[in-house]
Amino acid sequence: MKSFDLIRHFDYSVLLPSIARLPVKMAYRMADSRGDLVYRYAADSRIHAERNVTRVFPQFTAAEAGKVVRNHYRILSRNDMEAFWYLRPPSFFETITEVNGLEELSRAKEAGSGVLLFSGHLGNTGLFFVALGKKGIEMNIVGRSIDPAENPLHPAVRRYAEKRVQRIESTVRRPFLLTGRGNYPRIGEKLRQGEIVMLLIDVVPYLLKRTVPVSFLGGKARFGFGIASLYLETGAPVFQWTIQSGSRNRIEIRNVTDQLRNMRSNEEIMQRLATLLEEKICLRPDHWNQWDSLEHFHAGT
Repeated sequence: MKSFDLIRHFDYSVLLPSIARLPVKMAYRMADSRGDLVYRYAADSRIHAERNVTRVFPQFTAAEAGKVVRNHYRILSRNDMEAFWYLRPPSFFETITEVNGLEELSRAKEAGSGVLLFSGHLGNTGLFFVALGKKGIEMNIVGRSIDPAENPLHPAVRRYAEKRVQRIESTVRRPFLLTGRGNYPRIGEKLRQGEIVMLLIDVVPYLLKRTVPVSFLGGKARFGFGIASLYLETGAPVFQWTIQSGSRNRIEIRNVTDQLRNMRSNEEIMQRLATLLEEKICLRPDHWNQWDSLEHFHAGT
């Protein structure tokens, strides 16, 4: 246990910040190598992830499923490393990101009816928040608390996570809106004030109190329906975003409100959003961060 603690401390307190100080291309190569180590040594997680990839994509060979999962760990590693770049100037993010759809999002924000911005745990999510924040886009990110009572973490990981959240909050100019704690009315009020609210919809169901059934990645799953309720209550337009990892990370934002027209139930809306998310996962399965947790989505439905 002590050796594991030392490795965690070295990883988050020494290795990651050291990698982040390297030139960008070299930093990404080193982060990928760190991801390869996790792929090699995190046996339980890797086995679950590869089994789930094969279930969803039976046409993949074992080698192809292994490549998807290895790349999945590389992207998670990049996401960890990029947190040490969040305080860099906007010009830096112009060189490592490409954003498509920002103009339409800005127009929707200026219309004053609020915006519901959603995605899944796809790719380097933190980089998306910061890249848009550096462009002056303010947003309210709905997320889970990292309070020790609610989310036990290794001390080194906790310190890293706290700094990461603080840096994101300072960039998007809004504190995180934590799930639970009676915050749902506050989230709705933010929309009514014309602000952007960002949610990730693929939360493992055991962390949620209220869910609806959806078809997702080859099975029946359960998704929280907060975003659907907010849409029905406020009429705020709904935008989907994705980020594709690379030497120049590609961000795409699109208005999907028209696909929800005439839908009047949480179940209908969440099924449509789950399908939109699934389509993105199928395009780049290595970008989904939840492969070792798929059983939790399908359990108990």
